[in-house]
Amino acid sequence: MTSLNTEAKIRLIRLSHLFAGAQEDSLRPLADACYIERLPGKSTVFSIEDEADGVRIIHSGDVRIWLADSQGRELTLALL
Repeated sequence: MTSLNTEAKIRLIRLSHLFAGAQEDSLRPLADACYIERLPGKSTVFSIEDEADGVRIIHSGDVRIWLADSQGRELTLALL
C-alpha cells in the first residue's frame, strides 16, 4: 500500500471523470477514507462473488472484465 497525503489523494480521485467536477470539500472525506494499492499485472481486483465494500478507481493499467463457465472457458466482456 502506498501512503499519500489527502491533497495527493484528491488529485488522483479527480482524474476519474466521476469526480472531476466535485468540490474539494466534498472529496476530502473520501480521500481520507481511501487507500492506494499497487497491484502486480494479472491481479484480480474483485470477483463476482465478492460482497460490495467500496469503490475502486483504476489510475493506470488495463482491466479485463470476464466470465468463466463451469468448464473454465472464458468470455471477455470488456477491455478497459
